[in-house]
Amino acid sequence: MPLTSFASQTPLHRLPAVVHEQQLQSFNFYGDAGIQKGIWHEGELYGFGQEFNAQSRLQAYQAAYELAEQGVPVIITISKARYTVWTSLRFRSAQQSA
Repeated sequence: MPLTSFASQTPLHRLPAVVHEQQLQSFNFYGDAGIQKGIWHEGELYGFGQEFNAQSRLQAYQAAYELAEQGVPVIITISKARYTVWTSLRFRSAQQSA
């Protein structure tokens, strides 16, 4: 996908935030699939989505961008070893209720 369509199709406020994972508070919660990982960022709770190794940065950004295009609030956390894509628990809950 060309970079120009990236900017024109997704509003800037929907682009995934990128945060170093050490700056976030993590927690575990009980969900449909049992115990799951979560994080808190700027007043929003996010659940684990996908994890990518450090060499797969592009795939992590692509996965997050595709979710953002669908209107899913998403965040990417980074560390020396991995990139992780997280999705809003509030959004997940609304989707399950619909």
